[in-house]
Amino acid sequence: MTEDKSLSKSCTKIKEFFPNITFCVNVGSECEDCFVQKTKKKTLPKSLKFNLFQGCGATLEEVYGQEAMEMGRAVPLFGEGEYYTFIKREAARFGIVTKHQVILRNPFLLDNDLLWFQLLRDAKTPHLNNMNNLFYDEPEKVAGETIKLQKYLIKQDYDSLVVHLYGDLGTKRLTCMAEIDQVVKFKI
Repeated sequence: MTEDKSLSKSCTKIKEFFPNITFCVNVGSECEDCFVQKTKKKTLPKSLKFNLFQGCGATLEEVYGQEAMEMGRAVPLFGEGEYYTFIKREAARFGIVTKHQVILRNPFLLDNDLLWFQLLRDAKTPHLNNMNNLFYDEPEKVAGETIKLQKYLIKQDYDSLVVHLYGDLGTKRLTCMAEIDQVVKFKI
């Protein structure tokens, strides 16, 4: 594969795993075509298999911070599961890094703020929206809503979630919550 120098390392990795999907990576102002392409729901191929990195061993405080611990929001955003990253150094934030061959039967691709907010509405999980006062006023409900969100996706026949962040305004809110590109394999 020829590396595109205009892509971040994570975008390059994503293109490597999903070569048939166009990921717009325009940073800053973007044309209408790029915005439309980016906000259009994409589907990933079924039965994906690739090598990813997983970090294990960090404390909840190391991962989520002291404030999240004190508020009761120090939980995995997408519920229980196996969390992986595309880049080894990103996995290191979560502890000792190991490489895994991961097989996803039917992943949900979450790659823009509009889709993120629609998912939160459809799953009826307003406490997971950090632009909503409930996230801050009722943090004890965040943990339950992460489970509810995952159950909603499983009910839609998804076994996993792929989060892809573009690093621009199209994923600004999702980036605040998810922070990095990641793959979550649900515990079904």
